[in-house]
Amino acid sequence: MLLAVVSLLLLCGVVNSRALAADADKNARDFRRATSLFADGRFAVARKLLLALRERVTDAKLLARVHLYLGLEAAVAADPQRTRDAFARALMLDPRISVDPQRFKPALVSSFQKVRATVRGKLAVTLVGGAAPPGASVWLDGARVGAPPYSGVFPVGEHRVELRGADGKVLQAQTVVLNVAAEVALAWTVDGGAARSRRLTPAPGSDKRNAERRGKRLWTWIAGGSALAAFGVALGLGLSAKSDRDAACELVDPSGGNDCQVLDASALSSETRARYDELRDRLAAKRTATNVLLVAGGVLAVTSVVLFFLEGRAAKKKSRVQALLGHGLVVHF
Repeated sequence: MLLAVVSLLLLCGVVNSRALAADADKNARDFRRATSLFADGRFAVARKLLLALRERVTDAKLLARVHLYLGLEAAVAADPQRTRDAFARALMLDPRISVDPQRFKPALVSSFQKVRATVRGKLAVTLVGGAAPPGASVWLDGARVGAPPYSGVFPVGEHRVELRGADGKVLQAQTVVLNVAAEVALAWTVDGGAARSRRLTPAPGSDKRNAERRGKRLWTWIAGGSALAAFGVALGLGLSAKSDRDAACELVDPSGGNDCQVLDASALSSETRARYDELRDRLAAKRTATNVLLVAGGVLAVTSVVLFFLEGRAAKKKSRVQALLGHGLVVHF
């Protein structure tokens, strides 16, 4: 029974893996077809296919490109609200995404850049491990933005953050990807105004986020834990049932010569027969309970496998539609 359950779990895992791979391949093919339709000027057909992809794609990178093309189609259709919404969602999913000026008209590139300038994340720069050198300043992409500690909002995407001394010398630098929900921590030790060492440290709140990730599959863990508990109790009952069966066999044949395949208790005394009947009833009850628990454990195990994929997809879908503005990126020097 246990072997059958394990085989069923493995089969479910293989089937789900193949199904996910097939879905990913189909999504990639449909996206290529949509971009080809867009390039051919068949915007309405391309939009219909992109809208279908938007509902089923779970990969963040591909979903960002789907929203990007929905924004391009909206820009062609002269719908500014749809254009901004689609471009903003694309940037939330992939801050590095861009519109190639070699492939698209300047008007479309300009529309995208205007939206990028409005999709912002918070950048906070602080010093740890020592006092700021006199006259130190924070620079972003080659422009001075303030003195440490500093916080501000900037367009999402890749930026170079620098800490410079009063003489303009770069004391520390870090290239970061500013996202509406990202956090980066960089510790810097000050020694006479110079960078002596640098080490990466966990971002503030990372423990909380890790706990949230673990909690995304709550019902998966509940079902899996219940399955293990059922199998454990079934194993205990099975061992107890075997002990009762051995005891009944010993009553019939104390020498141990009986193979216990047939228990002939007709020659037992009344007292021994009563003990034998008690053991037989307990054995039957434990066998029934063991079989019930094995079936329940198998059902729960299969359920946990199904929930693993369903809750994973639901979490990804939820994360891609959440409004993420207002969170920021933290860089510690």
